[in-house]
Amino acid sequence: MSIDEAMNSENIIIKAYSMFDRRLGKRRLEKLEFTKETHPLIMDFYKIRCDVEGITLNG
Repeated sequence: MSIDEAMNSENIIIKAYSMFDRRLGKRRLEKLEFTKETHPLIMDFYKIRCDVEGITLNG
């Protein structure tokens, strides 16, 4: 499965784990945007990955 397929998957688990995939680069990670409807698991994994990469989250 490509990283794009994983990030756009309807399956919450696949989408969340795509945040940890090394194919998701730091620049692309910084550009991701989320809505209020984004599942909390996806946001938790995103925050963990940003913390590991040293990316400061706004808000």
